[in-house]
Amino acid sequence: MQIDIKTKNISLNQPLRVFCERVVGDLEKKINTIEKEEDGMKATVKGWMEIGKTTLHHNKGPFFRAECQIFLPGKKIRAEAEAIDLRVAITEVKDEIQRQLKEYKEKIIAQRRRGQRKIKKSLSLSPKAKIKRPKGVRIREESI
Repeated sequence: MQIDIKTKNISLNQPLRVFCERVVGDLEKKINTIEKEEDGMKATVKGWMEIGKTTLHHNKGPFFRAECQIFLPGKKIRAEAEAIDLRVAITEVKDEIQRQLKEYKEKIIAQRRRGQRKIKKSLSLSPKAKIKRPKGVRIREESI
């Protein structure tokens, strides 16, 4: 998985880079479980994360912004958050992305199960092949 970290109106110092990489690592774990659910289809997952200030002249209010977008096979996941602290905004974005990834994974599992049910239904035995017992008669098993 490849995620680029971009900044706007701030500099990316080492502690902030480590924090962003830890958040991306958490997202990678979720994406790896999704790739396992897709029947071994190994697709390249790309994305980007942008963090920064909305303006340079505000001193009050939620002016830190974080945005993340991940491109999965057949789906684009995007989240955006503004907060007073930059780390809070990044955490909110991570939580929203994880929620959307969970939703995407459940959708994949449901589609696979639906397909399995269709196959099972089409392979079912005909009614003539089933053994029918007379009504009201119990079969007693004898031990040897």
